[in-house]
Amino acid sequence: EALGGDVGTVVEEVARLTGRQVEQLEEKLCEDLLNLEDSLFQEFLKKITDDIEKAVRTSWGGLDMLDDEEYHDENFTVLFPGYLSSPLLIITRCRAQVESALGDTIRMNSEGRTYQFLALSMASECFVHAMCNEINERMPQLGNRSCSRLVAELQFLTNILKLYLRRETLSHAADVRDRLRDRTQNRDVGPDGLRAIEELERLGRVYVLCLGD
Repeated sequence: EALGGDVGTVVEEVARLTGRQVEQLEEKLCEDLLNLEDSLFQEFLKKITDDIEKAVRTSWGGLDMLDDEEYHDENFTVLFPGYLSSPLLIITRCRAQVESALGDTIRMNSEGRTYQFLALSMASECFVHAMCNEINERMPQLGNRSCSRLVAELQFLTNILKLYLRRETLSHAADVRDRLRDRTQNRDVGPDGLRAIEELERLGRVYVLCLGD
């Protein structure tokens, strides 16, 4: 019956059975439980970040078509790309899972941060860095339209996730946007970029509702 209660109940029952020989038992039990909880949480986060990195790497089909002269503005429509939608869905699902399992539980030694915030922060950091890494690798092959589109997408992404991103990560994303703009031969967003921003803002409202406070 005691095992169905909290740590204090277990300690009290053991104390009754052992003549109060329970020095440091509660502290040790709490330490073991926290270590197990931390291990499971880290395992969960590793799975989330692995899934995000894979989604970013494998969802770039169609971007190169933006720079193909056969596709003009009047007959080519850019859809919400998989390298944005798939990771954002993973992060949204992550939030729901942590909220369901832990609610607003604050993690020990985390300066008052909840498990939910820590999970979303880790996932968001992973997403932005994965995007920046992919863009840097593809930069030499990108044309004007692709660069303009990616400038808008990075801005959209950091706007949605900025609550969970470190200052250094935001700065890194801004540097990548600047390099993309340099490749468009002018610093203006351009018509493709403006259209992309409008599309992303419209579609992104769903994720703002899911990921915002």
